[in-house]
Amino acid sequence: MKTLQKRTRLVLDTFEQLIADGVSEIRPGNVASLLREKGQPLGAWEVRYEFSSLESQGVVACDPESGAWHLTSGQTRRTG
Repeated sequence: MKTLQKRTRLVLDTFEQLIADGVSEIRPGNVASLLREKGQPLGAWEVRYEFSSLESQGVVACDPESGAWHLTSGQTRRTG
């Protein structure tokens, strides 16, 4: 995987944290809310932009039926 920019890495780390916390259907609003709680606010549209960037790199994908995002099968989930 290419070296991710700081904001993209922040969004991916938060995405992975939500997965580790048991959130099964991830949307940009989930990530934006958690970032706000951490004192690192980003707008939902900024998070969505980063999802698109991660999607173009093959890291995440969107389920067209539910609109939920998930890690692609080739990605390793981090724990802790």
